[in-house]
Amino acid sequence: MAISVCAACHESFASLGSFDKHRTGSFSQRTRRCLSVDEMQAAGLTKSRHWHFAEVNINFGSLRKASQAVA
Repeated sequence: MAISVCAACHESFASLGSFDKHRTGSFSQRTRRCLSVDEMQAAGLTKSRHWHFAEVNINFGSLRKASQAVA
């Protein structure tokens, strides 16, 4: 599983979709920015180890063990 880390706010995200969701504003009007923690939670993101969509329950320890077993 790839983790996305934002160069602007330094938060980590469990998916590209959750990373994209935390950015808002317009490129052309130069208003692009990261959402605040409160705004991310209101947008349906939650944080366990990394930010992710709240309806997805991710157990990163299990993923790590499973990927090590495959290797």
